Amino acid sequence: MNFKLSYKYIVYTLFAKHSEGHGVHSPFVFNFVRDVFLDKNITSKISQTERVIEQIKKDKTFVERVDLGVGTRKNKAPQRVDKIAKIAGTPIKYGRLLHKIINYLNINSIVELGTSVGIGSLYLSASDKVSLTTIEGDKELCNVAKKYFENANRSNIKTINGDFDEVLDDILVNNSTIDMFYIDGNHSYEATIRYFNKCLQYSHNETLFVFDDINWSTGMEKAWREITENPKVTLSIDIWKMGFVFISDKFSKQNFVIKY
Repeated sequence: MNFKLSYKYIVYTLFAKHSEGHGVHSPFVFNFVRDVFLDKNITSKISQTERVIEQIKKDKTFVERVDLGVGTRKNKAPQRVDKIAKIAGTPIKYGRLLHKIINYLNINSIVELGTSVGIGSLYLSASDKVSLTTIEGDKELCNVAKKYFENANRSNIKTINGDFDEVLDDILVNNSTIDMFYIDGNHSYEATIRYFNKCLQYSHNETLFVFDDINWSTGMEKAWREITENPKVTLSIDIWKMGFVFISDKFSKQNFVIKY
C-alpha cells in the first residue's frame, strides 16, 4: 500500500494544476486558491494552538486503545500519545489551511467525526466564533484530547465519546445550523458514504464538507468519486490528502484537482 500511495502521489504532483489559481475557470475557486491556499500569514491564535500541539507531540504517556475503524471493535496494544499524534494527527500544513478556510468562509458551527488526540480539533476551533462538536469512539483518546482542550482554554469545543453511528443522529438533530462537516474517522467506503448521506440531510446551501485521506485506500478513492458525483454536490476540490465539497446552488457542476 505504501508503494501504491507513493506512486499515486507522484502522479498527483505531476498532473494536478492551478497551484496559484492560473487556468481556473471559476471565480470562486480562483479567489479561494489565491486568498486561502497561498496565504502565508499565521495568526496569534494559531501560534498559541501550535504550542499546545507541541505538548501533544511530546507526550510519552501510554494509553489503552480500542479500534472502531473499518467497522470493527477490537482491543489494541497500548500506544504512546506522541506516536498516535505522529501517525494520526493533522499535519501543520493542513491544520493551518483548515483554519484559514474557516475564517474565509465565515464558518461558525462545525461537526468533526474523528477527534483522535485532538490536533485537528484544535485547528478547527482556533477561531473564537466557532462552535465545534467533535466525536471520538475511543474513550482513552477522548480523555487525552479533552486534557489538551483544557490546556488551550477551548471552551468552544464539545467532545462526545461514542460510536459515530450511535451518537451522530442526536448531534445532527440538536444542531440547527451546521456550516462544516469534517469527516476523519473510520476510513472505509461504506462508512464514509453513510456519514456523508446522513450529514447531507442536515446541511444548508453554504455547508462545506471536508474529507480527510481521500486517497488513503481504494475504498476511500471510490467513496470520493461517488460523493463528487452526487447530484447535490456542485463543486469539489481535491488536494490529495483532503477533499472539499460544496453544495451551494451558486456553483455549476465542477471538479478541481489543485496542487497544494
